[in-house]
Amino acid sequence: MFTAMILVVETNESHPVYGKFETRAEAIEAAKNLASVLMETYGGKYTFDFIVSPLA
Repeated sequence: MFTAMILVVETNESHPVYGKFETRAEAIEAAKNLASVLMETYGGKYTFDFIVSPLA
C-alpha cells in the first residue's frame, strides 16, 4: 500500500492525494490527476513534484 503527496515546488505547499493505493504506479497516476486539477487552478504557473511513500 502506498500514499501520495503533491508538492508545489515554487511555494513548498503540499497537497495530499486522498486514498490508499495498492501499487506505486496507482499512487503516481492519482497524483498526476490531482496535479492536472491544480495546474488548472494555478493557471499553469507552478511546477509539481510527486512524493509517493509506502505505508508501514
